[in-house]
Amino acid sequence: MTIRTDTTPFSYNMAFGDAHSIVLPISPRHLLALGAGNMMATVPRAVVDEINAVQVFAADRFVYMHPRSGLETFVRAKARQRPAVHVKR
Repeated sequence: MTIRTDTTPFSYNMAFGDAHSIVLPISPRHLLALGAGNMMATVPRAVVDEINAVQVFAADRFVYMHPRSGLETFVRAKARQRPAVHVKR
């Protein structure tokens, strides 16, 4: 998923050239973020919540999570906050 981090919440799903990073969740506790510089870091909980929220907002139809992740309440709350999606028919 492509994201820009200069807005709150993060903007998502733009062209690669307009994104600050490409975020690829690879496990419940790890993600790859492709960006301008190489680094390895621990991400603060607030940033984890922002990235999780962006994944909920960007979901097409479903949000998948581990059954024991403890994220169901978070995902349901963010899904209620999700901006309206306009579908052209």
